[in-house]
Formats: sequence, structure tokens, C-alpha cells
Amino acid sequence: MKSLHVDNLPSDRQEEAFNLIQDSAARGDNVGLDEFPSPRDLKDLLVSSAAFSLRDVGSDELLGLIIVQPSNYSRSLAPYLATIYVITAADISYKSHWRDLARLAERFVVQLGLRFGGCVTSVFCACVDRLMALTEEGFQVTACINESGTLAGFKNLSSAYILYKDLHLTPQPVSVSQMACAYVRSMFIYKYRLIYIIIISLRLINNV
Repeated sequence: MKSLHVDNLPSDRQEEAFNLIQDSAARGDNVGLDEFPSPRDLKDLLVSSAAFSLRDVGSDELLGLIIVQPSNYSRSLAPYLATIYVITAADISYKSHWRDLARLAERFVVQLGLRFGGCVTSVFCACVDRLMALTEEGFQVTACINESGTLAGFKNLSSAYILYKDLHLTPQPVSVSQMACAYVRSMFIYKYRLIYIIIISLRLINNV
């Protein structure tokens, strides 16, 4: 068992988050080699997103990152859908972990209180275990984007699936400004009311 402390990602740990993303890209773990070429690209994403860190309880090492933003796949400035990113260190990059973290990401989408109608995410076709983890959690493949990005270990551009899950909420459009306000509110709840600061235990399965 490995216990992780889940909290908002503070600004002083964004560089560590970028390094985590770069490590995932180098391993071909569902991050393209040129998807986040510089720390600035991550900062630009976080401007319109809510970001949550997953840190080892003992060492405080950043082992995971969950990012929620109004969907970049929607053709609207106020989309009904949320896009989620789940990025993990090698220590917790197993199918069982991704299932746990998919459920946690959904919880964050709901707890932001913006009534997103559903959430979407993207998985490179080569990342089979991650794809299976998401489909087992109720995500459905809705599209395939050919030559989507450059994945480590592959000579040619790799394709990626777009997956969708209905959250069974009455959807309403969500603007970037609403997202920012909800994230500030969630930070207040995390830091002062201690309602959503949670410790989760993830299964370490060496043979998965």
C-alpha cells in the first residue's frame, strides 16, 4: 500500500510538476514528447485549470498530478464538458492506480460545483493499460485522432483516442472565469475547512 496526500498544486511546486510531466513523456506514459516543451506551457494550461497534487505522505515527493479544465475539445467558449489530465510517476503507473485516480478526477470535477455534464480525456492508442483502466471506469471511446503526437519509443506519430464519461448532472456552460472562481473556492476549502484534504491509499502491484 502507498498513501498519498491530495491537495491543490501550489505555485511553488509547478516546476516539480513540470519535471513529473517530462518524466512521463520520456517513459511514453501518455504524454507526448513535445506536448509540454517548456514550464511556460504548463503555466499557460494552469491559468484556466484546477490542478491537484498527489504527494507521498512520508517523503512529500510529488507522485501524481490531476488537472481539470473546461474542455478544449468543445467548440464553445463556455463548454459543458471538462477535460481531465492524469499524470503519474513510475511508482504508481499501474492499471489499478489509474482506475483509482480516474475516480478521484471525476470527484474533483463534481466538487468544483460547476455542473459539468461530463468529462473527456485523451489516451494514446499505445497506452493499452491506461485505456483499459478508463473503460473499466465507464469511459467510452468516442473518437480517434490519427497522428496525434510524438510518443517515446515510436518512430512515427502516434494516434490517440478521445474518451467520454457522462457525469449524470444537469449540464450548464462553464466559462474560464467561473473555473477560476471555483478553483479559488476549492483552495479555501482545502486549506481552511479540511473537508476535501484526503489521504488515499493506492495499491502497489509489482506484477501488473
